[in-house]
Amino acid sequence: MRFVERGLKEAGESGLASIVRAVRQEFERRGHGKDIALPVNLNPVRIIEIRLETQKVYPEISLSAEHRRQARILAKKFAKKLNMTEEEYIAALPPFPEKPANYDDLGLTVPLIAEGKRIPWIAQASISNIEIDDYLRSRANEMRDWQADPFSFTTPEEAFTTWIQDGTKFVNRKPRDVRSQLIEDLRAGGIEEIIAGVNLRPDIIKGKGWDLPRPSVGSGGVVCLLWFDEQPMLYAYFDDVANPSFRSLVCGRKIGT
Repeated sequence: MRFVERGLKEAGESGLASIVRAVRQEFERRGHGKDIALPVNLNPVRIIEIRLETQKVYPEISLSAEHRRQARILAKKFAKKLNMTEEEYIAALPPFPEKPANYDDLGLTVPLIAEGKRIPWIAQASISNIEIDDYLRSRANEMRDWQADPFSFTTPEEAFTTWIQDGTKFVNRKPRDVRSQLIEDLRAGGIEEIIAGVNLRPDIIKGKGWDLPRPSVGSGGVVCLLWFDEQPMLYAYFDDVANPSFRSLVCGRKIGT
């Protein structure tokens, strides 16, 4: 159980680690030995990931509680990369933007905190255990935000907050067609938001194919997220192909910075 205790601490679950330690100590006090052998392939971090996937999220909890939940998860992943303490990281995060009255009708019902360009997306993906296709990695220096965006949205440098759709709209659509149908309150989602979704809302993102209309890869390419069982991967694909099992990541244009 020491292995589980250590893994829980590494995952930032000190409270659960204390419970395991107390059980181990009581086990020893009763004369059963100093520890319990567990299967070598048991991954305590995965146990925590499963727990995070099933815990309550907005709207089951308040918006402020959702912000605290997401902030703690991101701080454990990214604070060290920025040479910040977790407390400093959380304190610097912006609040969720006000939700306009028409967002529900537009399907923008999921609040999200996303990291910005201060942590390169390749580093964000690596920290988040998201694989990157070799071809996409080789074209990383050529990637740009969608240049033809009529509202000229660019990925923020710092962490930002936003509202995203839950994937029930813009299904089986060509990414270039989705781009052309983004009205004033909608914007194309990108790598930063999908990484945030994998980390913070796996209940929505996991197991589904996602087109990301914001990043352009060369001429006529976009980025997609695909799942291989439990493993997510980012790769490049054509913007004029509609995949029946994919949906486009679409976000609210209003963000918090």
